[in-house]
Amino acid sequence: MHLQSKRPNRLATALTLAVALSSTSLTTRLSAQDTTDTQHYKLEIELDFTAKTITGKNTATFQSTIANLASIQLDLATSLTVNSVQMNTKAVSFSRNGTVMTITLDRPYLKDELFTVEIDYSGTPSSGGFGGFQWVTHGTAASPMAWTLSEPWYSYTWWPVKETLTDKATSEIWVTHPDTMTAASNGSRLGIDTLSGNRLRTRWKTAYPIAPYLMSLAVTNYQTRTDTYTHLGANMPVEFYVFPENFASWQSGMNQLVPMLTAFSNVYGQYPFVNEKYGIAQFTWGGGMEHQTITSQSSVSEYLCAHELSHHWWGDNITCATWHDIWLNEGFATFSEAIWAENKPGGSLATYLTKIRGTRPSSTSGTVYVYNATSTNAVFSTTNVYNKGSWVLHQLRHVLGDAVFFKALLDYRAAFQGKSATTADFRASCEKTSGMDLGWFFDECVMNGGAPTYRTSSKFVQRNGTDYLYLQIEQRQTTPSLFVMPLDVVVQTASGPVTQVVWDDERIDEFAIRLPGAGTSYALDPDQWVLRGTTSTGTYTTPFFAADAESVDVTAGGSSGLHMDFGTSNAGRSYLVAMSMSGTSPGVKLGAAQIPLNPDALTELGLQLLNTSVFAGFLGSLDAQGMGDATFALPPAIAAAFKGTTLNFATILVDRFDFASRPVGIKLR
Repeated sequence: MHLQSKRPNRLATALTLAVALSSTSLTTRLSAQDTTDTQHYKLEIELDFTAKTITGKNTATFQSTIANLASIQLDLATSLTVNSVQMNTKAVSFSRNGTVMTITLDRPYLKDELFTVEIDYSGTPSSGGFGGFQWVTHGTAASPMAWTLSEPWYSYTWWPVKETLTDKATSEIWVTHPDTMTAASNGSRLGIDTLSGNRLRTRWKTAYPIAPYLMSLAVTNYQTRTDTYTHLGANMPVEFYVFPENFASWQSGMNQLVPMLTAFSNVYGQYPFVNEKYGIAQFTWGGGMEHQTITSQSSVSEYLCAHELSHHWWGDNITCATWHDIWLNEGFATFSEAIWAENKPGGSLATYLTKIRGTRPSSTSGTVYVYNATSTNAVFSTTNVYNKGSWVLHQLRHVLGDAVFFKALLDYRAAFQGKSATTADFRASCEKTSGMDLGWFFDECVMNGGAPTYRTSSKFVQRNGTDYLYLQIEQRQTTPSLFVMPLDVVVQTASGPVTQVVWDDERIDEFAIRLPGAGTSYALDPDQWVLRGTTSTGTYTTPFFAADAESVDVTAGGSSGLHMDFGTSNAGRSYLVAMSMSGTSPGVKLGAAQIPLNPDALTELGLQLLNTSVFAGFLGSLDAQGMGDATFALPPAIAAAFKGTTLNFATILVDRFDFASRPVGIKLR
């Protein structure tokens, strides 16, 4: 779903209604139980545009998921009358309590047994949420129209339904309407039957599983156009249903859809409903709704089209399993607008970055995960769900790297195609693809609010003929106290720009970045891969202690330089690089210095080996600038015992034990 910035008054009314309804317990309206698995819905609906009523029949097939199933519950608006319920041509009893209809089955059904229920109903369909069922007009001729928009939980306003996100089924919608009109709906059109009384019956069917809120109809005096999408072995119709008064002005917008289908299929895999169609049906609501295979849109503006089309991968093909997880629909679709900017003809990474920056949330304090899923305003929060949700994916792309990230999306699609998924499902899928524990990422970016704010300070130095940037990064945000995130540091040098990715995982972190020539300036995260506050510049302070490699392959003889700067006032003093494997807190008090290392057997080993080649340079004297350097390396024979662990290092001025650096961790791989 996409809400345009300039919305008609009817949307404000719908939102007010939605908020009022959200205060009621959803369990009375969303009565989907786990006792059935819906197999197929066949809706037959006749529209009376004069009386603004409908006559309908839902022939629904279910599979029992329990033994001795005796009754089922469906949802239906109280403005619609149930005339009869039948099973196997015989009437069965039913009762109604508000919007909940309980049907007593003709006999108890065994687990896995199939049964079909026919519900005849009629009356005035109701509006609800962003639309429900609407009788409207369009154009100066006030041409009559009927359209539906059921998201999030308003299918019951026009048909008897098991209102759930996790129970998808195949479906048919047969619509009887005046012969001056055209009916658009989900899936493939089976045919159009001519009936008496100047009526037509248009029959649509989808063989792809569909969530109830994605089922739709749109009926008016449409003018139509059909294009063809031919890509990756596909040959699929792309259908447009447009108001006659807008048909000419829509032409250029309609021309975008086949290139969009191609671009998204190249990135996300083939269009998921390629055996049926993609279509757009114009309607009068101010925005768009991703009804499966037949998006409802008020315009064909570029990024509205991209947003709604991308939902067919993320929202329709894979649907959020709960409204808590709606960012898996809307965050993905907003992110996909930037993916289109990158992959459209003439697009680039630069156009992607420009577009994603345009979706930066106005506030970072909220959570992407919707904790209050009974509030329509919370579920469809532009700030938290759409925009911040898109930045979750933007940041994850940087964390994983392009190759792994886009493979993770393909793997997620393969695992949940035609199904529903939760945030936990998406996380687990990404972890399986990447081989990484991403709990920290989803905790800080999805489940919790806030964003980091950085202050940097720096010093360009030359050590033993090699140039370095000594960089200090301090996190300044109040809540939460710490973010873990990879940060690009782009350094301008005499030999050209250098980009180094550093993992910032401390409130105050320090890095020694090796350069190919003398550095002149640097920028932190210049491409804005991290959702963050404004970065400020502070004053470089001592002591400084950093490694020039955050991890080393010790079994292959890898090494890391350790760099210290205690300032010129400490020139010539003796230092000791100590280490620990058991952590940095609480550390140990030694003289006036609080050493941020826990004493353990490895510390003792380090002391024993200080005068060997293994830890050569761990004991020495600061130079005239108050600086020193050491190299950490382990012979393979020793390294095997420590592979997979993280060693923590700190430097202590050992002549008076009055200064100790912050700790530095090096992971041994």
